[in-house]
Amino acid sequence: MSLAPELEGAEEWCRWITEQGVHVEIGYTLCDSEMITNAADWGVDTTTHFFNGFEAMHHRKDGAIVGCLLEDRLSHQMTCDGHHVNKSWIKLAIKTKGIDKIYGVTDEFNFSGLDDGEYENDHYGTILVHDGLVTVKSSGMILGGNNTWDKMMRRARNIIGLDEIQIAKMFGENPAKCLGIKDRGKIEVGRRSDFCLMDKDYNVIKTIIKGKVAYKL
Repeated sequence: MSLAPELEGAEEWCRWITEQGVHVEIGYTLCDSEMITNAADWGVDTTTHFFNGFEAMHHRKDGAIVGCLLEDRLSHQMTCDGHHVNKSWIKLAIKTKGIDKIYGVTDEFNFSGLDDGEYENDHYGTILVHDGLVTVKSSGMILGGNNTWDKMMRRARNIIGLDEIQIAKMFGENPAKCLGIKDRGKIEVGRRSDFCLMDKDYNVIKTIIKGKVAYKL
């Protein structure tokens, strides 16, 4: 669950819900770096769509992004599609935190799956679906992504410039690790037989769940 740690009652709620085994993410916040450290003390261990929903960094201001980069206890979700976050910022986060602290997400949501084109929405007006992104036509505001996991891996390579090892960690091992899931995430003796076989261009060839083939190209 996502949390802006500066909100009233945040500490009490965070300490209680993490005791129930729920992972809390920092997101949509205007707090400073000291509050980021405090949140980590309360049990927060990751961030929501890092860089998105955070106040932009400024060299004269102590903000949340700086606090997140400095706090070793935090891992970071990132949308590596070349739209949500500039590729240099993604590389900065990887260099600062280490690849083991970064995991990829899709940012898919209720509009995902639409073909490219324009659609009318009661709340946003005209929305545009193009190049794996959903935006508001009038303002250009990003509403979310339209890329599945395999497409995100391909874009992370082609647009961001990540290598096969970085992508394997960010989209395979690290999401499980960041959520404390120890029986999946990589192929290893003692782990569940849940995995996808992909070709070099990240097309899914076969999906295996609990040792049984669930999908085959």
